[in-house]
Amino acid sequence: MIGSRATGAARDLLRGVDVPRYAFAGGKATLSCSYDLSATRLYSLKWYHNGTEFYRYVPTEREQPINIQPSHIFSVNELFRNDQRVTLSLTHLTVSASGLYRCEVIAEHPSFRTEAARATMVVLSEYRRRGCWCCFLLVVPLWVWMGVGSLRFCSLFSV
Repeated sequence: MIGSRATGAARDLLRGVDVPRYAFAGGKATLSCSYDLSATRLYSLKWYHNGTEFYRYVPTEREQPINIQPSHIFSVNELFRNDQRVTLSLTHLTVSASGLYRCEVIAEHPSFRTEAARATMVVLSEYRRRGCWCCFLLVVPLWVWMGVGSLRFCSLFSV
């Protein structure tokens, strides 16, 4: 997991995010956003993928405090929520799920203070070649030469 912390002088609200660096297409990833609101109450917590909001929690909304936007690049389920953390599960990942994930926490009235933290995840695609699973990174292929005439990503993926 990679953690990223809020930037700025005061970091009272947002403790950080946990986003895996890598995940596999068709698989899942767990995202977590931790915050400390001992001095105030939470107005909202939002998750974004490449600038597009996909999850919103507004505790004061009685009808629908949680809003999850449908997406063709992943499915979202809330795994855990308390007064210090929200944990989500992204499933059915596609390669397009690669990118920047940002959690934004907004304090309640009167300050409406806003803090955000972000981390990047790369979703690897898979294909089968010569009895092993080979994986490509979006930018640079990660290949390890193992034996004569056989290119394998990792012996753990061999079948």
